[in-house]
Amino acid sequence: MPVPVMANTNPLHTISNMFDSRAQFPDWERRVVDHFTKELAMPDASSTIPSLNLVQNHSIMDGQLVRFRCMVQDMFDPEFYLAQYQVRNTKDGSMRTLCGRYRDVVSCGPGEELVTDGAECETRDRLALYCVSPPGEAGWVVDHFRRLGGVEAGPSGTRTNNLKRALEGEAGEMEVESEASADPALGGSEISKKQKSEVSGSCPPGQLQGGQQPSLNLPLPSSHGRASIVKLYDVKDGDIKLNDLIEVVGIVSLDPTMAAPEGDDEMGNSPSLPPPSLVPRLHVLSFSHLAHNNPLLPTAAPFPPLQEVAKVELLTILTTCMLGDKLAAEYLLLHLISKVYLRKDVLVLGKLSLNLHNMTTHEEWPKRLATLLSLLTTNSHYLPLTRDTLDNTSFTPKKDFEANRLVSGSLQLGPSTHLWLDETVMTDGQLTAPGLK
Repeated sequence: MPVPVMANTNPLHTISNMFDSRAQFPDWERRVVDHFTKELAMPDASSTIPSLNLVQNHSIMDGQLVRFRCMVQDMFDPEFYLAQYQVRNTKDGSMRTLCGRYRDVVSCGPGEELVTDGAECETRDRLALYCVSPPGEAGWVVDHFRRLGGVEAGPSGTRTNNLKRALEGEAGEMEVESEASADPALGGSEISKKQKSEVSGSCPPGQLQGGQQPSLNLPLPSSHGRASIVKLYDVKDGDIKLNDLIEVVGIVSLDPTMAAPEGDDEMGNSPSLPPPSLVPRLHVLSFSHLAHNNPLLPTAAPFPPLQEVAKVELLTILTTCMLGDKLAAEYLLLHLISKVYLRKDVLVLGKLSLNLHNMTTHEEWPKRLATLLSLLTTNSHYLPLTRDTLDNTSFTPKKDFEANRLVSGSLQLGPSTHLWLDETVMTDGQLTAPGLK
């Protein structure tokens, strides 16, 4: 199979060449999109591009082409950047125009300086999103994507079992990934200066109040959770919405200068961002909405027909789990295949919530059932409604107006995520004010 050219070369070099030919081809931006769209359509193109979901941040290089399967957790105000800028040679005074599209920092060679008021300098805006790995993604889904991508899969069981990790109460340890301590000076050998980039409103801070460590702001704790600040160009309003499940392909930006704190700007205090070593910046060349994240199915219709034997086997498994109650098993199967297909105001069509009665905590029956169902679904979350959970868990996302970011909640989930609420663990006691809300 042919290997795409951009998989072995610097994509920014290709973009710079097209920018330099703008006098001959004024629509160079469209040519960039068409070029990479054609390259990505080549056979096995996606397998040659590393995925942020599968590899550690320290194993990728600045300016490399990567892909990311993610959910939109937060949407920022438009970010202004230098679409093109000029640099001056300090020796002879000559000037040249460079492209700032798909970059976070401007590049100045030795003996050059940035000209902020050049005649050919142009400022534009781009859409910035905070995206995270699909919340509640099952361990078997991650392992299968690893095998498809040729990445060595970790041991199965507790390490990749989202349910077990959440129940062990290790949320605080899992949000900060080990790559935060990795060397941020990867890639970039060229001399760079911080690009004059204003965010009219801004992006989420990478540091919590009180000098705590940066957080990935994941809705659900996950040992393989990733986050990225995704930047898109020429996207129409409404094309991407909050909580959408998308897959993006773009140029990763890991320049360590972006981790340095900024001083006050004209609009006030500019909030600090998570360092690129923890939350990479990704400049999107192509994106697509995902109908699902099941690696065993085609990404789009038509899907293979359902075999009758599969239904019989599923009903047999579910009937056993329901201690022989075939009617409850049939309702549970209908719940698993239900899907919301229309939302209008408070009207939700396609939803089939299921309430199972007379379940006991004997041998942790509800928890075992949730574990089994996580093996049948791609995304699920088991939520025990204990007093401690009700008092200390943030369920819905909340706007932090001081930091100007959306703080995630455990119920900020992607499409087709199955939520298991366990009421059998409720005990007598007094709820605090947060728990009553």
